[in-house]
Amino acid sequence: MIAHRGVRRGFTLVELLVVIAIIGILIALLLPAVQAAREAARRISCTNNAKQLALALHNYHQLNKMFPINWGDSRSLNAGTQIESNNDQYNGHSWLTAILPYVEEEALYDTIECGQPIGWTNSASVQPNKLALQRQIATFRCPSDIPKGTMPQAMYNGALDVGVTNYKACAGSNWEHSPNRTRKQDRGYKGRNANQYNGLDKGDGIICRGAANNANGNPTVTAIRDIRDGTVHTFALGEAVPKWCNWSAWYWWNGSTATCAIPLNYEVAGTSPRNNAGDWQNNYSFMSRHSGGANFGMCDGSVRFISEEIDTATYLGLATIDGKEILGEY
Repeated sequence: MIAHRGVRRGFTLVELLVVIAIIGILIALLLPAVQAAREAARRISCTNNAKQLALALHNYHQLNKMFPINWGDSRSLNAGTQIESNNDQYNGHSWLTAILPYVEEEALYDTIECGQPIGWTNSASVQPNKLALQRQIATFRCPSDIPKGTMPQAMYNGALDVGVTNYKACAGSNWEHSPNRTRKQDRGYKGRNANQYNGLDKGDGIICRGAANNANGNPTVTAIRDIRDGTVHTFALGEAVPKWCNWSAWYWWNGSTATCAIPLNYEVAGTSPRNNAGDWQNNYSFMSRHSGGANFGMCDGSVRFISEEIDTATYLGLATIDGKEILGEY
């Protein structure tokens, strides 16, 4: 009598382990590709944000014959330069506040009382400026800097929760604390604020911090006609990382500009950026979560991805509006 072999069912333990190992290898191979695809999508979204902001600057200019300005109460600097040492009685607004109607945030803009301090209370016992300051605005955030799809707020000096920004206007390249400090007259610069090194308030770019230290009390105003280097060759805005710089609030005049005098994605030797967020001398600059560089909106409304390996002279030249520098490739 011939015995019939039964049908085999299931896997042996060894075979099961082999299958699990193969699946693990496939996941390990696919995961970097998936992550790269996600980051590529986030970078495209960031590019779109920078594009919207650059075009909003032009729409504002078309109506007002000038680009928006930062302005603020200089007394707040005596309390510390964040928002603003447990005191909400200071007045001020940023260029990002001014362009809210041009990035589909007109309803929010209409709630803000631009002539009143942050903590101003209206007749209905509401503090509209403080409420606005706390809002997170998607267009002002780079998706690569939003962990797990959330939009966390930043805390400034333990005082106020504020909406942060990943995009800052270019104040120029004159910064007295620059690690690459070169006196501009030594490289033949003769443009705006040629002999100034306080790039916070007397920048040589499109928008500087404000009027806090200006003798005449007036902020610097820029129009298209002032950009003599050509709008296609001049930075309007670039990326920032709020976690690495405590001065990154979209509402506030002292949290919405940066300088190219500090190299792109610059890190102080031996110090992690996350542990250096209060070092304003070295983080008043452009930086991003993207690998190898950052998105910059140009003054013609276009967007360029700038490598962190860009030639220093070219990077400085792109930051000024009328320096007449000869630029290298970028």
